[in-house]
Amino acid sequence: MNKFFTHPMRPFFVGAAVLAIFGALVFFISPGAVILHRQIFLELMLPAAYGGFLTAAMLEWTGYKGRLKPVATLMAALLLAASAILPFSP
Repeated sequence: MNKFFTHPMRPFFVGAAVLAIFGALVFFISPGAVILHRQIFLELMLPAAYGGFLTAAMLEWTGYKGRLKPVATLMAALLLAASAILPFSP
């Protein structure tokens, strides 16, 4: 498990996949939940995938060799905060 977090992109991409599955299940279980389905895909899944992209491909392209843990922790905290306030958003 410790090796999983050595690359910050992994939790973001796994989270994006889980959110995609959850968003699809919400839509198929309750077709009336189109708004929730759209919110999960656009407001949570896409930022999670983008976080994975930022912690993976951008490093290769720019040659960055620094530590990503603080940045990845901040992005994960923002994503978790967004998921916590999702039910309250219009």
